[in-house]
Amino acid sequence: MTHRADKILPFRFTDQTCTACHQDPHHGEFRDRMERKRPNGTPFGCEACHTTKSWIDVNGFDHSKTKFPLTGVHRTVACGQCHKALPGQHQIQFKDTPHDCEPCHKEPHGGQFKTHAGSTPCADCHYTQRWVPSTFDHDKRTPFPLSGEHLNVSCTKCHTSTKLIEANSVVFYKPTPTKCDECHGSDIPIPKP
Repeated sequence: MTHRADKILPFRFTDQTCTACHQDPHHGEFRDRMERKRPNGTPFGCEACHTTKSWIDVNGFDHSKTKFPLTGVHRTVACGQCHKALPGQHQIQFKDTPHDCEPCHKEPHGGQFKTHAGSTPCADCHYTQRWVPSTFDHDKRTPFPLSGEHLNVSCTKCHTSTKLIEANSVVFYKPTPTKCDECHGSDIPIPKP
């Protein structure tokens, strides 16, 4: 059996980018990123985010350069938790993914803090590093500043009103008593200022 050199097909590709053979699965959503140039002048293409070693590896993508930098516990969330396939399609939505808390997280306060626009400004009381404890400033945001022994009282000691909403017990923060005898009774001596 002999091998003939003339049977070897010479492969020569003038365009060696991924999209020369593969259809862009993002339908141009990352065109600006893909067209950025490498130091040698060639475009990054798909390798702006992916590697040829493992397509799922997106270490080339820097989320901090987006409109939603990942902070706190968002850094530990898998990409697919936020970026899901569009309804009725296989295409995953990356751009225009919601930046507000409510599209991804169930609002736990029974709507009591909704604005006139219909959203709950979670960042007014919480931040992404740790959800609890709350960053709510009682002195600045309520007519009842916490002073003296009230500083050491847990929130649930004063805010006792709850309602059952969708089978969940939700603490309601308003109305809450503000007069001493409403919580302590009339038998307790109140120190004079």
